[in-house]
Amino acid sequence: MCMSFLTLYSSVRKSVRGQTFPPPFRADVGGSLDCQAVTYPLANALYQWEEGARELAVIDDPRRRRLADRVIAAIRVELRRRIGPTFTAEELADLYGEGTDWAQQIALDVAPAASDEAQTLADAAFWAHLRNAGNFAGGRRLPA
Repeated sequence: MCMSFLTLYSSVRKSVRGQTFPPPFRADVGGSLDCQAVTYPLANALYQWEEGARELAVIDDPRRRRLADRVIAAIRVELRRRIGPTFTAEELADLYGEGTDWAQQIALDVAPAASDEAQTLADAAFWAHLRNAGNFAGGRRLPA
């Protein structure tokens, strides 16, 4: 991704309201790129995860709820494998920011009937997994 950006905008600087911003990369002496990592904002992730949890909470049908719970449990198993037992809320948000295609695929594998709700269930699983973050306690971040 950085290479295509370099190709398109190697010497171009964007200007917004008179301010000039450098491109989000730097080339070292050898000519290779050092892409700067961009973290996924925790506030955005929390909003999406809470929405998933809210939608999960309003499922009244016992059969749909059992199905949703099975999907969430399967996604959380994969979350534990991907992020490990010790993590922060920010690290979980970064994992979320990398994409949730894998979580949606788990939802489809576990419950093909839940294909319309795959992203919502993934969000609910991240919300449930957030409780295990070392710096998060019941909806508020713990001070560092």
